[in-house]
Amino acid sequence: MVVEPVDGAASVRRARPVPSDLPELLRRRLDRPGASLLFDLDGTLIDSEPTSVAAFRACFAARGWDIPEPYIVEHFIGRRATEVFRELDGPWTGLDPAALAAESLTYLDFEAIPPLALPGATAALSAWKGRVPIAIVTSAPRWWAEQSLGIVGGAAPDLVVAADSYERGKPHPDPFTTAGRLLDVDPARALAFDDAEPGVASARSAGVGLVVGVTTHLDGPVLEAAGAHATAPDMGVLSARV
Repeated sequence: MVVEPVDGAASVRRARPVPSDLPELLRRRLDRPGASLLFDLDGTLIDSEPTSVAAFRACFAARGWDIPEPYIVEHFIGRRATEVFRELDGPWTGLDPAALAAESLTYLDFEAIPPLALPGATAALSAWKGRVPIAIVTSAPRWWAEQSLGIVGGAAPDLVVAADSYERGKPHPDPFTTAGRLLDVDPARALAFDDAEPGVASARSAGVGLVVGVTTHLDGPVLEAAGAHATAPDMGVLSARV
């Protein structure tokens, strides 16, 4: 049986949809008037975490900083690097956070560790394009978002909300509220997909009606604790039964 979350804070206390029911729940929600789709990008539509982590590690090693990979994954993935450098104490304290973020991008090696489209991503974009408004809501720079969407392929989204689109990044609500405003949709009628705790928290705080945590790199209970109404392994849940 499908158990639909109720919009608002109380929804996390309701029983969550079991995976077999989730595609039907999503289809029903998207068939409602005013529905929209808000996708995170990295880790949700494209697997770029190994590429990003390797770039941070190379950048830090070049400066003589020994920063373990789990630390990078926990604190940097899913957020704007500028904000992490500014807010988190580390060997970078006192340095220019924007300059450090830009420096880390120079270590990206797309040939050695190419980002790959995640299962179901291409089909999901194509299946729902033209049926509901679609936005990408990412912490990445706009050039990265555009390049990544080229790798994903499929239908182009209606809007890309990138790191230059809002004042405060995830986990603040700004990225998803910006998407709702620019798409001219009600966040309470939207569906959001994100693979990271900051993104899930951002969508929930923006009032998104149904937030699905994508378990690309984190377990379901972790994303549920961050506020996800349900979890899914990939975007195949959106192309099923369409």
